[in-house]
Amino acid sequence: MALVAAGAGVAIVPEGVARAHPDVAVRKIEVDVKRQVGLAYSAARPPSDALQKLMSSIREQRSVSGRASHEAANARRRKQRA
Repeated sequence: MALVAAGAGVAIVPEGVARAHPDVAVRKIEVDVKRQVGLAYSAARPPSDALQKLMSSIREQRSVSGRASHEAANARRRKQRA
């Protein structure tokens, strides 16, 4: 953000990051952004029951979210063809 504030570039960042820098102008952009995150836990021992439940829940949400994203993309394509 220091380079942006100095006029040496631009950045695409989460709005909260940009708003934390009052010397930087913020313009909202409409993009379908996806990001990957990971779940980190100790490799030295097996995952606890609670962690296994969390991982299972995340897998289920990803499955549902993936289907919803696929259906939304298909709807956009149909709309574009019409």
